[in-house]
Amino acid sequence: MTYEYRQVHFPNNNSWYRELVYLEDELIGEIRESTESTYKRKIYQVCEYAPLEIVDGTVDIAVVTTAFGSVSDCKDFINSGGIAPIKAPN
Repeated sequence: MTYEYRQVHFPNNNSWYRELVYLEDELIGEIRESTESTYKRKIYQVCEYAPLEIVDGTVDIAVVTTAFGSVSDCKDFINSGGIAPIKAPN
C-alpha cells in the first residue's frame, strides 16, 4: 500500500498543522495538530475517516485513532497499516 500525504490548511486559517492522507487516490484520513498542542509539547493526531449515515446519505467524520509527538511518528504508524479505508455499510 502506498500512502500519499498532502499538506493543507484548516478552513478557518488557524496555524495548526494538517496533512491529508490518501491511499490509492482515496482520502482515508488526516494528520493534524491537536488544539492542546503547545510550543514546547507538540501533539499530532492520526485521524481516520469513518462513514456516518445521515438522512440525505453518508458523510465522513474524522475519528482520532492515536497521537504522537511528531509528524514522522504519525506517518510511520500509518505506513505500517495503522489506518485503512472504512467503507459505509450497504
